[in-house]
Amino acid sequence: MGLERKRSWSRILFHGVLRLYPRRLRTMAAEEMAEEFEEDVERASRTGWLALARLVLVHLPMDIVRAHRLVDGPPARRGSLASAMDGRRQDVLMALRSLWRNPGFGILTAGTLALGVGAVTSVYAVVDTVWLEELPFPQADRLVALWSVDRATGVRDQFSIPEYMDYADRAATLGAVGAYDVSRETHTGEGRPPRRLRAASLSHSLVGLLGIEPSLGRVFRLEEDVRGGPRVVLVSDAFWRNELGADSILGDVLLLGGRTHRVIGVLPPGFAFPDDDIDVWRPLREDREAFSRRGRYVSMVARMSDGADLSTVRSELRRIAGELESDMPEYNSGMTATAEPLRTTLVGEAGPVLLLLAGGVVSLLILASANVSNLLLARTLRRQGEISVRAAIGAGRDRLLTQLLTENLVLFALGGALGGALAAGAVELIQRAEWLTAFRISNLAFDVRVFASSLGVAGVAGLTFGLLPAWRAVQRDPGLGLTSRRGPGRAGRLSDSLVVGQTALATLLLIGSALLTRTVVELEGTDPGFAYGNLVKVDISLPSVKYPVSMRTFPEWTEVHDFYDRLDRRLRAVPGLAGFAIGSSHPMESRFGRMRFSLESGVEDGGEEQANIRTVSPDYLDVVGIGVVGGRSLERTDRLGSAPVALVNQAFQAAFLGPGSPLGRMVTILGREAEIVGVVEDIRTDGIQVPPTPTIYRPISQSPRELVSILVRTEAADPRGVFPELREAIWDVEPDLPLDGLETLAAVRSRQLQGPRLRAAAVTLFALIAGLLAAVGTSAVLAFSVERQRREIGVRMSLGASRSLVVRSVLLRAALLAGAGALLGLVPALLAARLAERFLYGVPASDLPSFLVGPFLLLAIALLAAMIPAIRAARIPPADVLG
Repeated sequence: MGLERKRSWSRILFHGVLRLYPRRLRTMAAEEMAEEFEEDVERASRTGWLALARLVLVHLPMDIVRAHRLVDGPPARRGSLASAMDGRRQDVLMALRSLWRNPGFGILTAGTLALGVGAVTSVYAVVDTVWLEELPFPQADRLVALWSVDRATGVRDQFSIPEYMDYADRAATLGAVGAYDVSRETHTGEGRPPRRLRAASLSHSLVGLLGIEPSLGRVFRLEEDVRGGPRVVLVSDAFWRNELGADSILGDVLLLGGRTHRVIGVLPPGFAFPDDDIDVWRPLREDREAFSRRGRYVSMVARMSDGADLSTVRSELRRIAGELESDMPEYNSGMTATAEPLRTTLVGEAGPVLLLLAGGVVSLLILASANVSNLLLARTLRRQGEISVRAAIGAGRDRLLTQLLTENLVLFALGGALGGALAAGAVELIQRAEWLTAFRISNLAFDVRVFASSLGVAGVAGLTFGLLPAWRAVQRDPGLGLTSRRGPGRAGRLSDSLVVGQTALATLLLIGSALLTRTVVELEGTDPGFAYGNLVKVDISLPSVKYPVSMRTFPEWTEVHDFYDRLDRRLRAVPGLAGFAIGSSHPMESRFGRMRFSLESGVEDGGEEQANIRTVSPDYLDVVGIGVVGGRSLERTDRLGSAPVALVNQAFQAAFLGPGSPLGRMVTILGREAEIVGVVEDIRTDGIQVPPTPTIYRPISQSPRELVSILVRTEAADPRGVFPELREAIWDVEPDLPLDGLETLAAVRSRQLQGPRLRAAAVTLFALIAGLLAAVGTSAVLAFSVERQRREIGVRMSLGASRSLVVRSVLLRAALLAGAGALLGLVPALLAARLAERFLYGVPASDLPSFLVGPFLLLAIALLAAMIPAIRAARIPPADVLG
């Protein structure tokens, strides 16, 4: 936090509490006091969070009390420092005794506050780790990620290595540019089964850009980042310790993808780029001439030059993209480029979820604090007689204010401590939740700063919401407290306003919960276009040393075709399989993304249109359950050497071919023509929320891949029972082949729904807590109202009012408060729904059922919460209040 920012918030805070000082002191020295407080904040912040919390929570309240004593005149006998400390200790003991005499109030109030503080603190820990904590790179705020963008669709893509080098050469607003690629490699160790590792290939410039410093060894050298250079590798600390035994391995050899790599260093614990799961890093081995411009698979990171900002960088990237499009339209037609902060790229989809969580927990804290304020107002009114007696026998207002503030701060300290404990448990659960890996929370921890923040939140809430009841109590005429139980009308109006406000917030959260829950229901009910229930998939990557592949010899990859044939024969011998197939990806994934094609015969380099390209075995459509709606399916006779053929889906026909029959037309991909021989049904391959995309299916024998998915359909009740036989069959064909992602497609679909489910679960949890807090707040307000109107109720009952009439009047007031809050919450709920429309699917932002369920549920909650104070009101003995 910068110096100016610290001074700004400290001045705002101090001017907020300045009215607590005596009027004469404010008039004479307000600005001097504010400047002194700024200096105190600056000194405390240099010491740490605990010192800052101590200044705000302890020294500031004590300073206010001392100021009142000085201005109002010295006490009859001035004690020493020890005497003053003893007085503070007595105040704390009296506060604890007061809470002990009324444990229900203490538990309810501290528990309410703990919910708000615990939620805020745990989410703050996640937000701080993922979003606020500075990236561990030099000049991290100047780092940007670059993306290639299709102008027509807005879809982001990566760059080819020649493109990366073009941008690095031409961009004057970028001081340094680097590139990286993430892939999987097979690691074969002595006496160990083959394992798939996640490998990041980094350019030498990126190593310097990120300031990578190994804990052991060295980084890549420039001569190692060229094609044909030495094969070297850095390993992660976790891989070094868990897989390599933490031995001295510098200079040792790892076998990755069948090729030897010399280990030159171990990266420090916690290093995570581009994500937490990378095992090894190696040079990108960039070469402008050796790589095709069609292969867009590298991501770019750059540091902005001095004087450049994001807008100027984006403007220059668009200019360079235009130049490349003009120079090489066959590769860059329709493409532009943009940049965004590197943190935004690294956080990814977790960013919007974090904003959603942050908004939810802030709402909960406001609800909890408002409830506590209402509870304190009600309790202060019940104690008005006690306070008036103490004032009548000589207790000064400063002494009463000190005691009441002490009680409130003790209560809020208990709530803060309990909230800290809840937050620690929540952080532990978040760390263990595998489905939260998208948050990049490997370094998440409940540390001293997080605990101090929970105490700080509790302290600020205590000063803000606990001060008003105490101040109103000591400002009241003692004689009024001895003769009347009715408080000032403004207190009642304030309590009503608080409960209406918290009901509005609860309405907002309940409507959001309903919309997101309906979205999940719609997604779960969306048909992906095929039966996935008993399908199993496993991904394999053939090692290039044993199965050499090259675009110069494509598609005559003899060893790869031989593997397909041997695997086909072996899988046919596995019992219990209803079918199996091979594809470039499974039906719920588009591994190779969109590729350019042309429907014009003789066009060597393809056109501007793009579609998903899948290469599949002849049985793929039958195993997956994709029907043929025109022409024929793929056949085993569609092999290498026969006429090239292709299938297209209905989305492709609608987008590019029109109403006529596409059969017999030619499609060109990567300069190779194929005849369209059939049209097949659509399936959702890019996620449940994404409509079917145009897709071309090619026979895998005519368009082979070394990275493929094996699909198996089984008739067993539990498809996972085929896992052992499937592993054994594949390893019989290729013993050194690691298996990756062996799972059911039902598990894949469930994982696709994790994001929507997480959002719905988080907002639903907040909504349920908000509903609970709204019930507590309503009950507290009505109890407060009943206590204030105790004499009036007794008079009405003595004049003949029935108990049922009293109950109905209390319930009617609860319904009016809940109705006003619900109506007040509808407008922000509608605005929030429109802003969050990107998270909805199959549900309009103004969905009427979702907007009705929240208010009606809150009305029911309010009526239930009102029953206890209503029954208490009906049981007031008229003789007690009239005597």
